[in-house]
Amino acid sequence: MQNIRFGIPLDFYDKTTAILFFKHNEFYRDLFHKMGYDLDFEYINLVKKIEKIQSLDAEFVDFYFSSVTSYEEVTNGNIFCIATTLIKTKDIFNKDSSEIYRLMNKMNEDSIRLNIIATVKHLTNKKDGFEADQYYLEENHFYDLLSDSFVTSNSKWSILQTFKNPHNTVMNYVNKMQEIDNDLTNAFLELKNRDYVWFEKIKKLPQSYFIKIIEGLKGTEYFKNHVINIFPTITPYLLSVSKEENNIYLGIGIGSEQLFVENRKNDDLDNLQEILKTLADGSKLSILLLLKDKKLYAGELAKELGLSNATISHHMRIMVIQGLVKSERIQNKTYYYLNKKYLSEVIGKLNSLFLL
Repeated sequence: MQNIRFGIPLDFYDKTTAILFFKHNEFYRDLFHKMGYDLDFEYINLVKKIEKIQSLDAEFVDFYFSSVTSYEEVTNGNIFCIATTLIKTKDIFNKDSSEIYRLMNKMNEDSIRLNIIATVKHLTNKKDGFEADQYYLEENHFYDLLSDSFVTSNSKWSILQTFKNPHNTVMNYVNKMQEIDNDLTNAFLELKNRDYVWFEKIKKLPQSYFIKIIEGLKGTEYFKNHVINIFPTITPYLLSVSKEENNIYLGIGIGSEQLFVENRKNDDLDNLQEILKTLADGSKLSILLLLKDKKLYAGELAKELGLSNATISHHMRIMVIQGLVKSERIQNKTYYYLNKKYLSEVIGKLNSLFLL
């Protein structure tokens, strides 16, 4: 059995997410609309409340929360920015905001730089292992790494400045976040109450559910022999997955109800109904047809269908959990292919219902 543990809702993570949601509100609205969702009142209210925080100046938001990649490169709705680069999920898991601020104040410059390097390496096609990170601590080598990344030109300059002055960058960030901490808490108070209810629902799900999510996003081998650490997030409908040493961190956004199909449906007829809904969706059917005779990764599917990577990833995790699609990790990319055996079983069930 996989070792799975549940962490408390991550207060600091949600505060960072709230500002990201405010900064990239139009992107998220468009993304959710393409997924077939409308934003709940609580999220519209969240943006309005954050907008009213007087000490949250535009210069701070632009520097720390602007996406370092183009929206076309965003996968699963997880936007990379300087704020999310300074400290890793493993360091904030099961800690409250005050603990994290103290931790960040004590971080040495090399540890901050290594966190930056890890993110930039994630945004390149480099295949060398993370044991080589020390090599990039020298500024010239890091500049070469940054040049080879998918980071936008404007963001490359900001990241390089952060790399040169890591301590000051972290201190300015911590000081501002502490200054607006109470305002952020009040801004998403309504969502936070939903967060705890959501978490109780998550904890009742079987282990196979979480493993299928990770398999759908990262491939089968990604989670092998790792502890899976699960926490709820206030971002609706989205998932975040990261891996540090022997741990995987899985954040599950409020309202990802569509992913619960296999757990809330036990009757064969209900399962068939959900599969038929998927096949009736034009985008999902187009994906399945593309995967009929070949393996493709999210970027290739997005290009073929004119959809964003985030939208493709949303469709894929639903179809992986349903069993229509399987995935395989090849050279840092998750490739998808049609599960012909399961599809044949579905057709067989339909045949037995209507023709036999």
